[in-house]
Amino acid sequence: CDWQHRDHKANATVGRLWKLTWTGASAAAPRPEWWVPLAMGQPAAVKLSELVDALDHPARQVRLTALQRLADDAADTPEGRPVSSPARTRLLEALADPEQSTRLRVHALWALRRAAKDEPVVGTVRSLAAGAEAALASQALRWLGQRGDAGAREPALAQLDHADAVVRLQAAA
Repeated sequence: CDWQHRDHKANATVGRLWKLTWTGASAAAPRPEWWVPLAMGQPAAVKLSELVDALDHPARQVRLTALQRLADDAADTPEGRPVSSPARTRLLEALADPEQSTRLRVHALWALRRAAKDEPVVGTVRSLAAGAEAALASQALRWLGQRGDAGAREPALAQLDHADAVVRLQAAA
């Protein structure tokens, strides 16, 4: 069926099909060399600083690949005990740094999702949940809600009157 004629079996020749192709130079940000091997689950030598910086890359797939690698490096033990790792420390620093972009900080927050028993991590996330920046507050409230954090009550109650509807939704959830 075509929008230009009725849906019956008559031979109808209508419309044109256009193929548009960009011939100019690409404005896309280049992908890091380590991205393909890591995205395919293969080992790759990557500096921690490169992975943290990649959390702010314009390409979503690069950000998610870096997030997954950092989350693996910053995770608690299988028994649920917090461990000290350079990745966890660097992610916590990036999360707490207001000079970092919001996109990087939100991805750092979710890279720390498996470090939920570490009190410095949880304390930082609680302070973000009570903050004024809507994107960070809503994601921090969601992070705390998913782990069932009892200490999230005060930040959530404080955010019920936030100007941003997404923050109010996460606070009420």
